[in-house]
Amino acid sequence: MLANQGRIPPQAVDLEEVVLGALMLESDKITEVQEYLTEASFYKEEHRLIYRVMNELAMAQQPIDLFTVTNQLKSKSELK
Repeated sequence: MLANQGRIPPQAVDLEEVVLGALMLESDKITEVQEYLTEASFYKEEHRLIYRVMNELAMAQQPIDLFTVTNQLKSKSELK
């Protein structure tokens, strides 16, 4: 743990945004993505939260799009 102090973990914030946007356009692919991605795969906390909400919607068999994700974030008082 001490060896990593002061080091920035790998990150690709632009790629994270592309992945989240693609999942909103192709929401049926979330089950395929879940095999490879977890919340911890995202560097930004906001992206982790969005991915968590997408997974919650998928588990509830609800559509995943900008509208439903935004409403879910609002209902959790997590929308910034």
